Amino acid sequence: RTKSFHIQKIISIKKSKLEQYTQEHGACAEELKTHDEGTAALKQSRAEKETIIRKEIEEYEALVKKREQIKKRLVTVESAYTEIQSTMENTNKQRKKDKAQIEKNEKELEDLHKLPEKNQREIEDCNKKLESLEVNKVTLNEELEKQQAELTKTTAPLTEKRLKLSDELVGLKEKVNTAKGEVQVFESQLKILKQAETTESRKYETLKSSYEQSQKSLEEKVTRVDELKESIPRMKTEIASKSAEVDKMVKEERNLSMQCNKLRTEINERSSVMQAQRSNNKVLDFLMRMKMEGKIPGILGRLGDLGGIDAKYDIAISTACGRLDNIVTDNYETASAAIGALKEYNVGRATFITLDKIEHHRREANSRINTPENVPRLYDLVKVEDDRVRT
Repeated sequence: RTKSFHIQKIISIKKSKLEQYTQEHGACAEELKTHDEGTAALKQSRAEKETIIRKEIEEYEALVKKREQIKKRLVTVESAYTEIQSTMENTNKQRKKDKAQIEKNEKELEDLHKLPEKNQREIEDCNKKLESLEVNKVTLNEELEKQQAELTKTTAPLTEKRLKLSDELVGLKEKVNTAKGEVQVFESQLKILKQAETTESRKYETLKSSYEQSQKSLEEKVTRVDELKESIPRMKTEIASKSAEVDKMVKEERNLSMQCNKLRTEINERSSVMQAQRSNNKVLDFLMRMKMEGKIPGILGRLGDLGGIDAKYDIAISTACGRLDNIVTDNYETASAAIGALKEYNVGRATFITLDKIEHHRREANSRINTPENVPRLYDLVKVEDDRVRT
């Protein structure tokens, strides 16, 4: 009776823990919803900013195009200016040459009266041409300075605005990335809580069914023992004629006592198993926390939590598979890191299954075999979310 009360107490604790997981699940769902709304708002804001930036970029590109056109015009003007400059230099050279010729011809002034007059006209024409070229040069320089000032004035505010919007876009991208990271963390936490909820519910249903059956059987046998004890005085008065019947009853009583002892042993064993499970849960919670924090990301979880099977096969799968409490990792290095963490924090011990060491069994695991009347194997009835653990 004391052990039955102990089992009832354990069941009550499991119920309380299940309610706690349910509340945590609801809280995580609400928080995830809030983060989703915040992410949606950030995405909308980002889309609006990107639209503004695209428009500004289009305007900027139009101005750049206009600037290129002006640059081409400037190149043309500079080319004309260079040509004029070259002409002026040639004219100056020619003037100097003519002046030298005049000085030379002055010696022959008496014989060449007409030649100085002609040279004088040429000099005057060259001077007029030089003055015209100098005026044209000034005009072109003013036009060049005006175009450069207009280009600088037009592009400066747009360049400043583009840089500012680019900085804002970088900030928004960082916020979106941060929100995505938080959403992924909460999704991982939610998945772990769901797995824990499913595991505890199955354990609770199994223990409840087993306990009710054991209680019913125990009550029946105790009632039977009481009935036999009540009949003993009457049997003593009929020992002579019913000694064989009495021996039979005594033997039956002995068998019933053995069954009672067997039931008590089963209850004790179940209590020990539950205590071991509590210890395993402590190790599992620690390892899953290390996974969630990103310290040991290669941990997949407890083997029994990575797959699901119909409740009516729970006892069968628990009996057939003795490694349901083993921890599954992606490779040997992850398992070594997990063992090191357990030792460092003195949490407990665990047995690991590394997928890279059993990957060669995948082909056999996925192949079908012939069975009597095509009855499925327990292995075929197990459903997994991550196909990597199928082997």
